[in-house]
Amino acid sequence: MILQLLSLLLMLWMGWQDLRRQRISNLALLALLACALLYLYRHGQLLGGATAEQKDILLALLLVAALTLPGMTLGQLGAGDVKLLWVLCWVFSLPQLLLVMVAGFLLLACSSRWMVQRPLPLAPYLTLAGLLVWLGGEYGR
Repeated sequence: MILQLLSLLLMLWMGWQDLRRQRISNLALLALLACALLYLYRHGQLLGGATAEQKDILLALLLVAALTLPGMTLGQLGAGDVKLLWVLCWVFSLPQLLLVMVAGFLLLACSSRWMVQRPLPLAPYLTLAGLLVWLGGEYGR
């Protein structure tokens, strides 16, 4: 429970950091990864509540690489956003991660219609989508 709460707080903090400064702390990313790995070690499942299999985590990492690295090289995604998605591979199962990514990008697309003055950070939307998926998995059982 403590690791889950700490992870939620870290995700909220990273979303806030990205929204305010358009930077995500590497220390916060490492702390979230450490929480996820420790939770996986102690409970045998991911922080998002799903059972973890090595092939699923590897597939999630490959999928995130395939979907985000082109956007990063074209300057459409920040390195912090990509690193956050890589860490989320250890937090959520593949279906949950896909839902987080789709919801995060949709929320970003919706808000970008109203805020065209400056580039929009992705992490707040990924955080919001992740929290919704997490709470849905936690209370939808």
